[in-house]
Amino acid sequence: MEAFQERRGHVMQLLKMPTQAAKRLSPLDNALFHDWKERVRKHGPLTLQNMEQVMADEWNRISSALIQAHYKHCGLTGYRDVYADCPNPQAHRHAR
Repeated sequence: MEAFQERRGHVMQLLKMPTQAAKRLSPLDNALFHDWKERVRKHGPLTLQNMEQVMADEWNRISSALIQAHYKHCGLTGYRDVYADCPNPQAHRHAR
């Protein structure tokens, strides 16, 4: 709350989430952060001297094609059939 007040942000309500709840709420973030963390880990042990630079460099190297693929996988692109990956649409009788 203090951080919002320091930046003169307007906060209507502040809700606390359980630990690691965000991981369950945002599948797109999970996929992107997983890729990012894997790329950072390839640099070997991070030090206080190189940590910020390595993390920023790897974040900036994430391609737009990879981001688009994650959006597609999460069903967040427009005009997409949400049942396109269903293994047996006839048996499940999805409403279209």
